[in-house]
Amino acid sequence: MSSEYENIDKSQIEGLVDKYRKVLKNQDQDKFNEEDVKAKFINPLLEALGWDVRGLDQVKFEQTTLTGRTDFGLRLNEEEDPVLFVEAKSFSESLDGYRVKRGKKITYPQQAIDDAWSMKVDWAILTNFKKLRIYYSHVKKPEDGLQFELKFKDFLSDKGLEKLSSLSKESVEAGSLERYEARRTREDVNTEFVNDLYTLRKDLAGAISEKNDLSADEIRESVQRILDRLVVIRVAEDREIIHRESLHKMIEAWETTSIDPSVRTLMKDLKNLFRDFDSVYNSELFDEHMCEDLNIENDTIKETIDTLYNYNFDLIDADVLGSMYENYIGHILEEKEEGVDIKEDYQTRKKSGIYYTPTFVVDFLVDHTLGRMIRDSSGPEEVSKINVLDPACGSGSFLIKAFDYFKDYYESYNRKIQSKAEKSGKLTDYDMITNQQENTR
Repeated sequence: MSSEYENIDKSQIEGLVDKYRKVLKNQDQDKFNEEDVKAKFINPLLEALGWDVRGLDQVKFEQTTLTGRTDFGLRLNEEEDPVLFVEAKSFSESLDGYRVKRGKKITYPQQAIDDAWSMKVDWAILTNFKKLRIYYSHVKKPEDGLQFELKFKDFLSDKGLEKLSSLSKESVEAGSLERYEARRTREDVNTEFVNDLYTLRKDLAGAISEKNDLSADEIRESVQRILDRLVVIRVAEDREIIHRESLHKMIEAWETTSIDPSVRTLMKDLKNLFRDFDSVYNSELFDEHMCEDLNIENDTIKETIDTLYNYNFDLIDADVLGSMYENYIGHILEEKEEGVDIKEDYQTRKKSGIYYTPTFVVDFLVDHTLGRMIRDSSGPEEVSKINVLDPACGSGSFLIKAFDYFKDYYESYNRKIQSKAEKSGKLTDYDMITNQQENTR
């Protein structure tokens, strides 16, 4: 192997290329589904580049499909966020293919950069092994973020080895991807989400003010309650707690079955969904509220929901309501002759003593308190005795981060036990809720 590419396993790449040539020769491409291609070709290719895709310490699975987990993030170690997002496709799928979502064609490149962007990952790999592409995610159009494309037959060429080497774990850790020119044309996901929320809040406030006799405070409260509910429902959809695209299907049903949209308004159908949600999940957020009976233009409700479908809430931070909360407490409604406007008002925040804690501060504080306790613990029995109290929880950012630390600890513990079990033939699982251990043969 050339010393120039010591950070990759050239012989393993050569073996994978030969293996794929045999698949082509035997015309067996259709026998490999997406998961097969990932397991037998894409994962081994990543391993040849130095990524530990089996140990899971360097892999963060992010999306589950009917065929299994296919999209994932690669991280330098278990404690860090992903640095590369990988979207795998089958041999039979073109990298320029698409899937239909809510009646719209979403190309695979667009899906890849959107998912990476939602995860706050700068780079996305899209590959079916036949071809491999690397995209910069902070762009709105995939063609603006494409850095290079490699065909499998070029993997072992000097140019191919150079490109693959730049994707190796060692090279990425050394900053190899920073050399690619990439002009950022898209704000980070949190900033764009807050900007969209500002627009949605303003449009909703105007629509409510136009047809309802409410005070500015009542309008402000109603707007926030509607947005909070819709975001929670979108999170539940994308995390498959409820049926995917429930809101979209509700709109479709309303459009096709409503005889008189001015009588059976979209808001009335939405109220039924709110009541349904409340009966199952028993959250105060969905308690009966004046916002449910407001007269709001159907188009305004539809546009609000459509905007929220621009985000994959399975991938973005769990503390998405924190951004909404910060935005909410920092603005007031101002009544004008032509309607209402929203403006920043730091005095309101100051008087109430309400401040949203930035994510990086939450991360630091939880890591240096709870994180340290978990790392210094003697094992799961001791960790199970730790209690966490946040007396001023606000949107719950500290508690969410604390939950993540517990979750990551127990998942890491189970992986280590499973690894030992594979060698000894004994499986042990530790349950983070009941602390029950179960041994099986």
